[in-house]
Amino acid sequence: MAKTRLLVIAGGQSEEHQVSLSSANSVIEGLADSDISVSTTVISKDGHWLDPASSLKVLRGEPVETSERDSASSFISRCTEFDVVFPLVHGTTGEDGLLQGFLQMLGLPYIGCGVLASAVCMDKPLFKDIAKTHSLPQSKYICFEKGQFEMGAQQLFDKVQEKLSPPWIIKPASLGSSIGIVKVQEESRLEMAFAEAFKHDRRILVEEAVTNLWELEVGVLGNDAPRASVVGRTGSDTGVWDYKSKYEGSDPIMHVPADVPSHIAEVCRSTALDAYRIYGCAGFARIDFLYDYSSGKVLLNEINTLPGLTKTSMFLRLWESEGMSCGALVQELMRLSVNSTRNHDTIAS
Repeated sequence: MAKTRLLVIAGGQSEEHQVSLSSANSVIEGLADSDISVSTTVISKDGHWLDPASSLKVLRGEPVETSERDSASSFISRCTEFDVVFPLVHGTTGEDGLLQGFLQMLGLPYIGCGVLASAVCMDKPLFKDIAKTHSLPQSKYICFEKGQFEMGAQQLFDKVQEKLSPPWIIKPASLGSSIGIVKVQEESRLEMAFAEAFKHDRRILVEEAVTNLWELEVGVLGNDAPRASVVGRTGSDTGVWDYKSKYEGSDPIMHVPADVPSHIAEVCRSTALDAYRIYGCAGFARIDFLYDYSSGKVLLNEINTLPGLTKTSMFLRLWESEGMSCGALVQELMRLSVNSTRNHDTIAS
């Protein structure tokens, strides 16, 4: 029997380029002893689609000459060589529905959420607007655009103080891996926080921060009949689980399963499945919650439609705790991609 041919697309032009490469290496290593033939295409930071040989060099940390760079058109000519594609490009142009739409137009089965779910879950203000429509519990928030900030920053700061209680979390509207997120307590620091967030996006989100915070996460697998993992807990001494805490710390703080009361874990798992269905997710996603361990309040934070699959990623640890290795997880995702009905991609009304 011929081997199933999987293409992993990694890299990309976003600030999460390196995270994507780490996820790709983890997947390749996990499938090393399987009967799956794995090829890779790395998208360089300047947007070039590299051929398989050059892609492997990048994944090994080796330099690639300009002459070795490929193009998207060359990829299109080779795409029929593969049975399934795993778009592992985190961040903008990869996690926001653009790459998914490209693959869908080519008629290629691909792993993960479809165009609509990917786009909506990447756009934090739109995500929160939909959550409000469905009465999903979440923190209070305001969205601002860069033009408003440039025309009159103090008016925005006044609105934040009027509508939201401190401390505040300021974040770019459409980035993942906690890039650009700042937590502030005093109004005097809002300008710095806004400026930092606007470096990464033309829109930002300001939220009421949760005090006595634990960040809880649930992994979900499936299409029409999804199942939820155990609940995991992440932590950081800075009070914000930022990019440095996630990917540059020597020993990420993770508790699997989370040390929370059983009824809190059940609320997280039940809400995760509800949200997964509401947003039309498919394949897999990680659902993140904010838990105030003093009041017992649980709030939906976000849905990550392309969770990191690095060796220190929570999503892998959640399923490994239930006996599923990285290789077994990817094979299950491949099976789900072939059976997906994402061409009927919708969000619950």
